[in-house]
Formats: sequence, structure tokens, C-alpha cells
Amino acid sequence: MKRLILSFLATMFCASAALAQVSPYATAPSSTLTSGTATSLSAGQLIASSATAGSIVVPSFPISNASGGALIPKLVLTVNATSGWSGAQVQVDLWYAAPTFTNGDGGTYAPATGAAGYLGSLTCTFGSTVGSATLGQAGDGAYAECSPNAGTVMAPHLPTGTSIYWTLVSLSTVTKASGAKFTATPYSALN
Repeated sequence: MKRLILSFLATMFCASAALAQVSPYATAPSSTLTSGTATSLSAGQLIASSATAGSIVVPSFPISNASGGALIPKLVLTVNATSGWSGAQVQVDLWYAAPTFTNGDGGTYAPATGAAGYLGSLTCTFGSTVGSATLGQAGDGAYAECSPNAGTVMAPHLPTGTSIYWTLVSLSTVTKASGAKFTATPYSALN
């Protein structure tokens, strides 16, 4: 009996190790953007670190693959807001180099520079309300899985040591608290 149990445990350990090895995704380090002001956002407004355009710090995450290469077939976005984000939509724009903006947090989304470094965009929807259940909203924040927008190629081949910068624009009406923290967690394909 003891031999049978040990054999079973060894089989389970090997099976779980094999499953871990064939996972198609690896998580890159998360990156956080802390918004500058409290504001009611409508579609087309920038979510940024400062209300002053020249003081915006554009968040980034490194390419985690040692050989550079493909990145971000999937992105998860969270915000530390405890209510009000169910059904809200934002767009994440990805950049090879940090863009600059003509407006700050809560202003009209208008990049001043950065067109050459634009990589693509994803739309993130923070769940919805179904009956009495609020999907995409937890007691400690809201979460969304982001999908690439049409025409976006999510496998840029960039060198190791490169960072991908990301910016946010609201696609719906939502109230954002001052100091709201948005965290982007990319998942990259393993090469």
C-alpha cells in the first residue's frame, strides 16, 4: 500500500511539473500608473500620472524574454477602486518609446510626440452587472482582461533590455479617484 501511495504521489508530481513546463504564457513584471487627479472621465480623456502635461511619467514594463521577441498576447489591467468601474472601458496604447502629451490627467487624449514608437492598442472592459452580481469588481479593486484592437499586431520583435511603455485613455464615463492605481500585467508568449 505504501509503495502504491508513493508511486501515485510521484506520478502526480511529474504530471504537475510537466504541465508547468508547457504553459504557453509567462508573466512579465507588472507596472503601475498612479493617476494625478480626481475627476469624472468621459470618453477620450487621458488617465495619467500628472495633471500637468510636462510632468507625466509614462509607465513601462521590460521585455522579459532573454532573447527579446514576442510580447503581450494578453494583458490584465486592475484599478484599486472599490466601486463604480463595472462596465467601464479604457484603452491601453503600447509604445516602443514614451510619448509626450499636450494635456495632463483628465484632459483630452492628445499625444504631442511618439507616433514613430506606437505599437498598438488593447481595449479593457471592467466586467458588467448581471442581476445582483457585479462582475469585474472585487472588494479591493476592479479588474479587466484586455483584448487587442483590430489591426494590432501583438508580437513586436524588440531587443532585450527594451521596455514597452503604456498609456490609458477612457472609452466610457467613469469617476476616477485622486491617486487611483492602475496596474498592467502583461503575459508574454514563451519562445
